[in-house]
Amino acid sequence: MPEICDFLVDRNDIGCRRWYCTTLDLDLQAGEISVIHERFAFTANNITYAHCGETFGYWDYFPVPEPWGSIPVWGRGRVDRSRCADIAEGERIYGFFPMSNRLLLRPARIKPHRFVDARPHRASLPRTYNEYIRIDHDPDYDDDLADLHLALLPLFNLSFFLAHFLAEARFSEARTVIVSSASSKAAMGFAFELRRVTPAGPKIVALTSPPKAKFLTDCGYYDRIVAYDGIAAALANCGPSLYVDISGDDRILEAVHHTLRGDLRGSWRAGMARRRPQRDTYDDLPGPKPELFFTPHHILARRESWGPVELRQRLSCEWRAFTAEVRTRLAFVRHEGRDAIEAVYDQVLAGRRPPNCADILSLDGA
Repeated sequence: MPEICDFLVDRNDIGCRRWYCTTLDLDLQAGEISVIHERFAFTANNITYAHCGETFGYWDYFPVPEPWGSIPVWGRGRVDRSRCADIAEGERIYGFFPMSNRLLLRPARIKPHRFVDARPHRASLPRTYNEYIRIDHDPDYDDDLADLHLALLPLFNLSFFLAHFLAEARFSEARTVIVSSASSKAAMGFAFELRRVTPAGPKIVALTSPPKAKFLTDCGYYDRIVAYDGIAAALANCGPSLYVDISGDDRILEAVHHTLRGDLRGSWRAGMARRRPQRDTYDDLPGPKPELFFTPHHILARRESWGPVELRQRLSCEWRAFTAEVRTRLAFVRHEGRDAIEAVYDQVLAGRRPPNCADILSLDGA
């Protein structure tokens, strides 16, 4: 029987991690498939999944005995065994995977380009995370951009839907949009898309650490670059503003709220790239109470308002524009094996990976 290896973290202290390996019985039930997990991206977005594991049910996709949890990643796999008549062995798929070398799925609602996993424990979870793309049948998938697809597409979904949501709301009449963790790939995609949606829209201000300022200046996505320790002086006269919090650091959020006060027209929590111990309440902050932005809800809303065909076309068009522009700015770094995965995890968790680095991981060197 094949061995299955899982990278697990302590739900109460995600700095504590371990490997759990066991043999797997591949006597599949009718309708099931076994997928070898070939490779996956790991970014600060996956750290957000871990921090929000309880709030948004991320621990529930690939359940393991508590106190351990399996962090979902966006990966690519190949079907090695199939008892599903519509899914062939050898077919490749893209979607939510555990940090593991293998995954069992039960495809349902099978279409030419996608299917959903119908295992009972996922029935109540957001269906956008239960979908798997059949990349061998997807005309938008480009094998030459496989690593870029892994590293950026899930983040660009956040960027795209957040930019369109704020633009549709006319930015709550704000003249400035302030973004924390501005060197994160999600923030860069958001700034890129915001300029395309509203070329004459609000100015975009980046909040970042000093070592990453030059990288952001060279990218040209932001009108101003502000260091975290300069928030009070730099933002004091911004006027009506929105705050997009991708850092998850409440010290930064507090500095923004206390600096802008009545000029802050909206505050959106969209990530936890730099999470620090969280407040119990935000009720005492000046300005509007921070609101959560949960991408799957907005995907479903756009499918309803635009229709699935128009949504796919718009997202595909913007994705191609973003990848054409950003691919030369990133260095894709491959890592293989348990030790390498541990090292990347620790560095991303500590915020020590260079902003131009896109990490692609594999347990078995696929």
